[in-house]
Amino acid sequence: MFINKKQKKSNSNKNKQLKAIKKTLKIIGTTLLSLFLILVITGSIVATALTVYVMNYMDSAPIVDLNNDNLSNTSIFYATNDEGENIPIYTMSGDVKRVPVNIENVPQHVQDAFIYAEDARFYYHEGVDFKRTFAAFANYIFSFWDNAQGGSSITQQTIKNITMDNEQSPTRKIREVFSALNLEKNYTKTDILEAYMNVASFHYNMQGIQTAANFYFDKDVSQLTIAEAACLVAITKSPKYNNPIDYPENNKARQQYILGEMYKYGAISSEEYEAALSEELTFIGYNKVTTDDTNEEAVVSSSPYTSYFVDAAIEDAIAVLMDEFGISRDVAQDKLKNEGYRIYTTVDLNIQSQLEEKFKDPKTLFMRDIDNLPQSAFIVMDYKGNVLGVVGGTGEKQESRGFNRATQAARSPGSTIKPIAIYGPAIQYDLISWSTVFTDEPLKIYNSITGLYEPYTFINDDGEEVTEWPSNYSNTYTYKDNYAWYYLSQSINTVAAQIGDRLTPEGSYNFLKDRLHISTLSPNDISRSPMAVGGMTNGIILEELAAAYQPFGNLGKYYEPTYITRITDSKGKVVIDHKYTEEQPFSSDSAYVMNRMLRKVTTAGTGTAAANGLTVEVIGKTGTSQDWENLLFVGLTPDYVTGLWYGYDEPAQMPYQSLPGSAAIWNNVFKDIANTGTKKTFDVDPTVVELHYCTKTGLIAGENCPESTDTGYYKASNSEVCTVNHSYDTEFEPADATQTPTH
Repeated sequence: MFINKKQKKSNSNKNKQLKAIKKTLKIIGTTLLSLFLILVITGSIVATALTVYVMNYMDSAPIVDLNNDNLSNTSIFYATNDEGENIPIYTMSGDVKRVPVNIENVPQHVQDAFIYAEDARFYYHEGVDFKRTFAAFANYIFSFWDNAQGGSSITQQTIKNITMDNEQSPTRKIREVFSALNLEKNYTKTDILEAYMNVASFHYNMQGIQTAANFYFDKDVSQLTIAEAACLVAITKSPKYNNPIDYPENNKARQQYILGEMYKYGAISSEEYEAALSEELTFIGYNKVTTDDTNEEAVVSSSPYTSYFVDAAIEDAIAVLMDEFGISRDVAQDKLKNEGYRIYTTVDLNIQSQLEEKFKDPKTLFMRDIDNLPQSAFIVMDYKGNVLGVVGGTGEKQESRGFNRATQAARSPGSTIKPIAIYGPAIQYDLISWSTVFTDEPLKIYNSITGLYEPYTFINDDGEEVTEWPSNYSNTYTYKDNYAWYYLSQSINTVAAQIGDRLTPEGSYNFLKDRLHISTLSPNDISRSPMAVGGMTNGIILEELAAAYQPFGNLGKYYEPTYITRITDSKGKVVIDHKYTEEQPFSSDSAYVMNRMLRKVTTAGTGTAAANGLTVEVIGKTGTSQDWENLLFVGLTPDYVTGLWYGYDEPAQMPYQSLPGSAAIWNNVFKDIANTGTKKTFDVDPTVVELHYCTKTGLIAGENCPESTDTGYYKASNSEVCTVNHSYDTEFEPADATQTPTH
């Protein structure tokens, strides 16, 4: 075959082009293969490194502590009702209100409401529901569904609520996923669900289903209906915009969705579903939900303000926590707000309620309608020091933890000082007896140089010399003789000063301070006037004054006043158990003699109005400070120790002619409560004897003594028999026992 040169040259060029193309393709292929291999190798290395990193991250991801003691828990104050049950009377919180509950006390339908509202596959995944997670991610990208689909499991939400890790980033989500997987390796599903129910938010700074049940429905979680449970769980998706108070429509829609899910998964029957949908909910709670414009915090309380008893119990709890842990007041208060203590109080709810009702209307209290009515305070305790009721002011209470005049105001005690600083110690030390004779005259002091008793003189605050002291409230002296019991019943100042001189001011001061625990004493009170007639530097707190009278109704025993029986932590462990430490400042016989002398005050003395209408014995002492600035009555029945004060916050003379006396006001306040007591008479000391006494000497009547006008009560150690021959003596004329008491 003939091929010309031109054709041969063309073929040669084609071959060269093919070779060039092949070479180029070979180079490209080799390059691409190399790049591919590099990518594969690099990818493998990266994947391996990433896998190692992920595995290490997963293994090292922190395990969230479901028993986190740093979580803020609400402290609860309890009272014991008539059935012996502990019922909450006040809750105290920090920034977050939280009352934990054990899952055993949460009904199954409440648990199911959480599960089917948030995580229907909760019991089937291992902490992360990847199916829901991927679906939520896909919906976020492609918007398959109208509503945003949440991907977080209950486990993940629990972690977020406990750690408060709200960072919006993929890193946070990865941390949460791995923490969830780790959490389920270390805790059971039951543990996790319990934790979630206790940390879920319910708006108004509240956490936990128990807190929400208390607040919205005034119920324990165990009492919630299916409809109520769904309503509360509905809040958790968006606490602010789903709460039923501010956004009832949102809450109702979410509640219906949850009920539908519960029915769909068989947690409730069709009948239960229909009943729950139609159930009308009533939101009562511990208090009407009130918010202000600056924050959205609501108070969980039975009243807008704490009661005076709760005020005092809070202060008592703070004090015992300070003492127990050796901490400052601020730290103790923070612990009380945030550590979920259970404080069991001594209050008698019936007594507290009756006192509060009396003190709401000053006209009712003072039995008068006059201008410028004074303030007043009242306290009642039993003979173990348990404070059963207290009010610290008249009228409607206007603030929580405000000034409490029964526990914080130190005022002049007037003549209520006499039994505890003068007569009681003098009986205790056998310096006087029931019928020791004294003369109603100004105090005279023994002059060791002359050997004579001379008038007691001193320079008063106005720089004037006083030569007759003390004055009686009648501003007169009878200069007649009478008996110790009489002078106490009539509250005669002169004889109190004379007995005080036997004791010495130091003796009275130390008795009050060391034996009766009066805390407001000043060294300046080691003087005749403060100890004998109550003219003290700082005054005495009503709570301490009443407590100091305990021994006179308790055969000499004293117990520290308390508002708390015990405090437990959030797990039920006893932190503080009040020690009822018995002290014996007075011997039993001394205390009973004083009991009978104080009985004379209410039967024949300044306090007779206290006994009106009473079916039980009452003993006590009236007191009036200088210029009628403070009026008091300390009254004891066989069951109760009480103290009443009234006066102006800024000391000023009261219109005493327009007001009933302190004993009458005490009777108005306490008569009905006193008559409910279980005991009618006081316990008797068997060693104290009731004997006739000599009307001339005050000693136990002997065979030559005139016929006794009265009988008295005597200790075996202080019952000397009169041996004087009175056959020809002039008849003794005691001071007029019918004079009108002035205070």
